[in-house]
Amino acid sequence: YPSSIDDMYSVSGNTLISSNLIIAGERKIWALPQHMQPRYGHFLPVYDMTITHPVGSHLSHPVIGSKWVPMGDDKTEPCVMFMPAEAGWKWRYYQYTDPIMADEGFSKHSSTIWDAHLRTIPCMVNMRTDDPYDSYIQAQLMGMHYAPHDKHFAPHLIENNIGKLLIKYLQGHEWNATKSLVPNFMLPDYLQGGGEQIGIDTHAGRKTDVIRIGKSMLMTHGSNIYIAELWRQLKYFTGKTTSSNNTVWQTSDRRKHGDDVVDSSFGAYVCRLCFQGRMPIRVDEEKEKLKRQAPVVRRVWNNDTKTVGFARVSNQRRTVL
Repeated sequence: YPSSIDDMYSVSGNTLISSNLIIAGERKIWALPQHMQPRYGHFLPVYDMTITHPVGSHLSHPVIGSKWVPMGDDKTEPCVMFMPAEAGWKWRYYQYTDPIMADEGFSKHSSTIWDAHLRTIPCMVNMRTDDPYDSYIQAQLMGMHYAPHDKHFAPHLIENNIGKLLIKYLQGHEWNATKSLVPNFMLPDYLQGGGEQIGIDTHAGRKTDVIRIGKSMLMTHGSNIYIAELWRQLKYFTGKTTSSNNTVWQTSDRRKHGDDVVDSSFGAYVCRLCFQGRMPIRVDEEKEKLKRQAPVVRRVWNNDTKTVGFARVSNQRRTVL
């Protein structure tokens, strides 16, 4: 039976995953207790009022923090948060943005955080206003909220096909976020390519690879994901076979349904894959592991006894990644 009125009119074609999984993804959100339901809201910047940017800057003062403002079940808000950030972690949160670059069209600016520890999506921005910079700021404040220990922003992968304006903005003096932007060479080799050094180019078949990775993510970790808009968009995200026998995945009707959340959710998982050698770890646990590491020693020749001995190398220990 349909789980909602929308299901009565949803596409029953070739969806990326089975309709049973999509409906189950929605129903588990409805079954959550009220205090655990995802909350809608927005982020407010915290400014350093002692410094003023040059005349003509988009922001008058440097942003030094981000404040979450929950608005309950108001779905007109630009953000939805399932879990707030936990402080004191490294290599846990990763961000991907599928941006807009103009105030025309049907697309929304969608940016998603992936939690590599709990393997879920804790927060997402999905919005559109008359000014693209409103979306840029909201997504960047989210990345600041989920920043690793001792960093200003979460690692951030951007779709550079249409993200050149966003990349330039984040590299400017107002954000100084260049170090957080994931370069193209850090992607898995089959996703590298294009003419830009920063971000991912989803042309030349790489889009299909991203969708394949996203499907694997849904099949493996879908039971952990509590973002209703993702499951709703997956109902209308279908594949069509072209004359060249290739499958093109897109929303069934762009005037009625979007796929921006699908793209940003899959991309956030791809961003995590750029750091596969980095496991999420608490800073206090990392320090404890470093203490337990055996000191580095080297062999030395004892000229008196004519034997080889071992000496500790002072102030040097093995590092734990």
